[in-house]
Amino acid sequence: MVLFTTGIFLSPCEVEAVSGELNLYILEFDNLKSDPLIMWLSQGFVDMLDQNFSDVFGITVHDKEKLEAILQDKSILLRQKTGTNNIIIMGNFIRDLNQITVNIQGINIANWEELGRTSVIGRMDAIADLSNSLTENIGILLTGYYPKPPPTREEEAEAVKTAEFQKYTKELNMSMSSALDDLESAMDVYIGTRGVPEEPMEPGNKFTRKFTFTESGVFEKPSFEDVSLLENIISIISNNPYHVEIQKPEIELLDKKSKTILLTLPVKYFLRKNLINDLLTSVPYTGIREDGSLTTLEFSRKKYAISPDLQERISLGEYRVAPVIQIFDISGQIKTVIVDTGDPSWYSRSSDKVQLFAEKIFSPLIVFTVSGMSLQVTMESVDIDAKYQIELLLNEVANYSKVTVEFIPENKLTDFLGKIL
Repeated sequence: MVLFTTGIFLSPCEVEAVSGELNLYILEFDNLKSDPLIMWLSQGFVDMLDQNFSDVFGITVHDKEKLEAILQDKSILLRQKTGTNNIIIMGNFIRDLNQITVNIQGINIANWEELGRTSVIGRMDAIADLSNSLTENIGILLTGYYPKPPPTREEEAEAVKTAEFQKYTKELNMSMSSALDDLESAMDVYIGTRGVPEEPMEPGNKFTRKFTFTESGVFEKPSFEDVSLLENIISIISNNPYHVEIQKPEIELLDKKSKTILLTLPVKYFLRKNLINDLLTSVPYTGIREDGSLTTLEFSRKKYAISPDLQERISLGEYRVAPVIQIFDISGQIKTVIVDTGDPSWYSRSSDKVQLFAEKIFSPLIVFTVSGMSLQVTMESVDIDAKYQIELLLNEVANYSKVTVEFIPENKLTDFLGKIL
């Protein structure tokens, strides 16, 4: 679709706003004909859009390196502020004499869905107007993703008035309901259908609270939900959340002279089927958020006591797992071990017993985090296609007969691999 646009910039107030933040990843525009006279526009459009959007509330413009970091480690999205959106802006352009046509595409990183496409036609002697038109059209694509600015003083005052009116209405309704209940109770007693209660409520403004002190004078706090319940839930979720498909190995001849081959082991990771649905129907969470392929369950501290010990074990990685790929020979001996982890210490390790490699392909699809208000369990329903590769001599590959993938808690990797290496 071709749009003939004017140089009018849409402000955040003119589009639908949402809570949270918006990260824009603007890639270099593609010069379709490699026209040397306008080669500078590839980065030029990026710089112009960066300048236009950087001043908009809640929007941060990032470069290609930030996007590549997310593509390599999707858990970065899980650590962002709740409600944050991540949008890729891509484009290309072509010149015909003094006329230039720019095509734009927006993609939501959360679910890789296309927001839409649009085109702008401008003139080479009016690049500033073209820049404004691009900004306007991208603003239309971002409708529904603009961060909502903080309320003005007038809006805050109006919100307070509304809250006070709602409180007054609620109290009035409660007062009327209580009066009707008292009248009904009195009538029931009068006609004999309801007896006088044996233990009447305390009269007047008298309120009661029970409390207990230990013998050492320590106040005993009221009980929460069973403390062990939350730990059991986390243990159950983290015990076996993944399903793995080990696909057919592939061989590629690298060097005919030395008969060196490349053995590729394709492995697909994803959360167990129905895991999220089972948790939604069986786990007593206190809140839920859904954002594309991400689902987050919240367990409020007001209901669940999150012990310092549990919080420390989460931070130390007790519930984070890393895949360990082991390749066996015909006799059942381990020949090669591949550790898929983000821990850089494993990249310098070696072994005299087996071939040891460290990779960073797998990203956690289930993450536990603790904040001041709650514990969150975030799950991502996507597939991770990993390809593990090792170089071998052609006459060695016939000795390889089995591969296993085992998930090991990160804090136990050293102990587990210490028995192998």
